[in-house]
Amino acid sequence: MDPQQYSPQFLLDTLLGSTPDAVYFKDRESRFIRVNQAWMRIVGATSPDEVLGRTDADFFEAPEAEEFRADEQHILETGEALLNKVEYEHWKDGRIRWVLTSKWPLHNNAGEVIGTFGISRDITERVLAEESLRHTKQQLQLALTAADVGLWDWEVPTNRVYYSPEFKAQLGYGPDTHWDTYDHWRNLLHPDDLAAALQILRDYFDGKLPEYESTFRLRHRDGSYRWILSKGKLYHDDDGQPVRMIGVHVDVTDYRTITEALRAGEQRLRKIIDTVPHMISIRDRRGHFVLANQAVATALGVTLEELTATGNDRPAVHFPLQDTHRTVIETGTGRHDEEEQFTDASGRQRILSSIKVPFDDPSVRGLCVLTVSVDVTDRIRDQLELAQLAVRLSEANREWQLKNKELEQFVYTVSHDLKAPLVTCRGFVGLLREDLAEGKLDDVEDSLRRIQSATQRMQLLIEDLLQFSRIGRICSDPEQIDMVALLKDLEADLTMHLQQSGARLEIAPDTPDCHADRRRMIEVFENLIVNAIDYGCPDPGGVVHVGGETAPQGEIRYFVRDDGPGIASEYQEKIFGLFNRLQTDRQGTGVGLAIVAKIAQIHGGRAWVESRPGEGATFWFSLPDGQQPTDNCDVDEHDDGRATPASHSQ
Repeated sequence: MDPQQYSPQFLLDTLLGSTPDAVYFKDRESRFIRVNQAWMRIVGATSPDEVLGRTDADFFEAPEAEEFRADEQHILETGEALLNKVEYEHWKDGRIRWVLTSKWPLHNNAGEVIGTFGISRDITERVLAEESLRHTKQQLQLALTAADVGLWDWEVPTNRVYYSPEFKAQLGYGPDTHWDTYDHWRNLLHPDDLAAALQILRDYFDGKLPEYESTFRLRHRDGSYRWILSKGKLYHDDDGQPVRMIGVHVDVTDYRTITEALRAGEQRLRKIIDTVPHMISIRDRRGHFVLANQAVATALGVTLEELTATGNDRPAVHFPLQDTHRTVIETGTGRHDEEEQFTDASGRQRILSSIKVPFDDPSVRGLCVLTVSVDVTDRIRDQLELAQLAVRLSEANREWQLKNKELEQFVYTVSHDLKAPLVTCRGFVGLLREDLAEGKLDDVEDSLRRIQSATQRMQLLIEDLLQFSRIGRICSDPEQIDMVALLKDLEADLTMHLQQSGARLEIAPDTPDCHADRRRMIEVFENLIVNAIDYGCPDPGGVVHVGGETAPQGEIRYFVRDDGPGIASEYQEKIFGLFNRLQTDRQGTGVGLAIVAKIAQIHGGRAWVESRPGEGATFWFSLPDGQQPTDNCDVDEHDDGRATPASHSQ
């Protein structure tokens, strides 16, 4: 045997390298001077240099590091070892461990204490297991106490039985009551339950029942009887002989009372839901009716017994689940279908307002859907009629307000514009009298001429007002109009006017046709074209462009474009008002563009202008594509059917 092979250093190195426990040596300042591989693995070091010279404060939280140093200082001062101390280690990297630690003083050859060494064993799993077991026992005791569950433990060969304090308390006895045999339980059984309770116990012992469960009555201390549910398990020895049976007792008196009350309540509820006119049902994911009231059965044309039949007679095939029912079951989320179509057994189409919610019925595996449906067919019809009436009333009110506003404007403008010629006439009549009295015949002629001009203007105003008032009251039946042909006819009618102004008219060949009142369309374009000639072609050689397009919004748009001085933006809406004129030095009453806007309105369209000063003006007129005038029109027996352009606006 080679002594070198078994040197103390070799044996120490082998021990330190093999033990799973952490072994470490420290100097008097608690600095690590040697550690084994287990300690290095714990701290995650790959070489001793990463540990040596450092202290616990480099690895643990401050409170633990200070406690470890205090223990080591005590060892250095007293020379006493620290044995089997359970320590809680909280590492700086977040790890938590429980260790069993022993530490001793480290002596040199002279017997002087030069440091400490120790061994720490990780007992985290053992501590956690012991804590879990203690916690489980505590929870079990709390649960038994809170649930009022009695425990019994029966040694079958000796008939000795342990009855827990909760068991005794269920029957009104204190924990010191001396019960320790099987007969104490037997003697408390109700006479009517004795035979059945003992027979169930015998059958369980004989293996005829897979588990022991029995319900019986035991006599309470006050002389009453309590219903008890008993469950237990029998244990056998190696020879198959029964040796021990452990079980629990639960007082179910209140439960049985509640069950009987629930059964009575269920019967009352059954009567109530069958008298409710709304449809109430519970269905499982296969479509089977777990519950339904009479209203459901009546609506489906079957009896209530047929609807809720079990087994192969269930009618799920005839009344499959709707997708909305399946969605509620699959997602566990309720929904409200306010208007659900339903065909009853007689074939009538009905509208239901249905609330569907997930329902967990203990008699069915998986979620069900509870549905309450109210027939709202009559209510929906009434609401629809009311809504339609409200729309008609709103439209009538809006139309009345519009016409009332027009009437106010009409009365104001008429009174204002007609007053001016009258004032003129009155003034010159006074002058005429004075001139006649003085014999000033030249001045008489001038006054008569001015009176005649004022009366002619009054006549124009009256004629334009008459024409404006007829719009929306007098019209022809709508017809399909070839708009290019209409514009060419109008061009021929305006030949003299075009020649006098030196202007010309260009009609786009692709101008779309429309379905409208032909006479009103002539009025619109004659007013717009004459307006463009008079105000948009100040110099000879001017061109008036007329055309149209079909807009994506479902309307047809027509335009009349000139190259005149244009219209500022602040006047572009005002010029469509009655008697509004931008140029008062020219002949006109300011009714023409108001007529255009009015005709557009009664056809369900609109009129507007696009212009910039110095860049001409484009007047637009739109009609709904294929639509007819919106107002009811009556034909005036005095109207000759011809369109007459009004005096113009600008």
